[in-house]
Amino acid sequence: MAKVKADALREALSDLGDQADEPTVVVGDEEDESTWVDLTLREWLTIRADRIEREA
Repeated sequence: MAKVKADALREALSDLGDQADEPTVVVGDEEDESTWVDLTLREWLTIRADRIEREA
């Protein structure tokens, strides 16, 4: 199941094309702005897919 989820994220990433390279995601502790990091959608989806596979 994890492989299917990770593959679905990667497929969505592929479908987004160049739009995935725009910095649109901010991650970090919502209470501590100093931890905030701007990620492109491509970076976030790749990290998430990799994490799903590792945790399987």
